[in-house]
Amino acid sequence: MVNMIIDGKNISAPKGTMLLEAIRGAGISVPTLCAHEAVSRSGACRLCVVEIKKGNRTRIVTSCLYGVEDGLTVNTKSDRVLNVRRLVMELLLARCP
Repeated sequence: MVNMIIDGKNISAPKGTMLLEAIRGAGISVPTLCAHEAVSRSGACRLCVVEIKKGNRTRIVTSCLYGVEDGLTVNTKSDRVLNVRRLVMELLLARCP
């Protein structure tokens, strides 16, 4: 099992689990358009972005493609994450007027 912190909660997930699955397993909602069990993971919509912290480094990743890691700190609702999601949604809507 891999131990991490998601939105301040200590969470355990099996090694090899994608971050999106672990987040949803913890009862936390993350928006997606392309994540569906009937299709392979592609990360195409980018709406599932979250902020991760490893050591002193913080970055934005797509949770559907990023595997869980021991000691990871994940934030699903930071201002940075919400701004990126908003921008991604605006870009998606601009392509489909």
